[in-house]
Amino acid sequence: MQRLKADLYGIIERIFDMYEKKKMTITEIETQLKSEGYDISRSSVHRSLKSYKQVAKQQEKYQEEAKVLIDTVRNTTNTDLVETINILFASKLFDYVKDLDSIELENAPTEISQILYRLSRAQVDISRLRLQFEKGFKLAKQKVSQAIAKELQNEPELLSKLIEIVKNLDHDED
Repeated sequence: MQRLKADLYGIIERIFDMYEKKKMTITEIETQLKSEGYDISRSSVHRSLKSYKQVAKQQEKYQEEAKVLIDTVRNTTNTDLVETINILFASKLFDYVKDLDSIELENAPTEISQILYRLSRAQVDISRLRLQFEKGFKLAKQKVSQAIAKELQNEPELLSKLIEIVKNLDHDED
């Protein structure tokens, strides 16, 4: 992915500021920057504005996704939250990698592979924890039912009601 000339000069934010806040035209921005010694064209200024707007739009999209994610998982278990974040992070990483034309950093492919491995490993760990929790929850329900049955064997009506309550317990309830 070729870098913009304005990015090489480190003036993209300044160009955007001149355009948005000072309400300068692309030609005025080009003239101003050339008078300051920058070798930049109108088309380069235009590409910089377009790029900056795309980044701002993408950031806005990510913020909206984060808000929806937070609202969605607010009352869910922590493993669901971690799993959702892992999936979201992996998809963003894949989007980033697929948009790269070339990787400038020497170690980037190795680092990306390690990140992907850690994400998949985390997903496996989350699934294992969820399974252990489910087994433990089921076992706890059985032990509570057995303890109630032992204590209330002489009161069958109460025993029946309490066993039904325990049987219907769900760990996802609020």
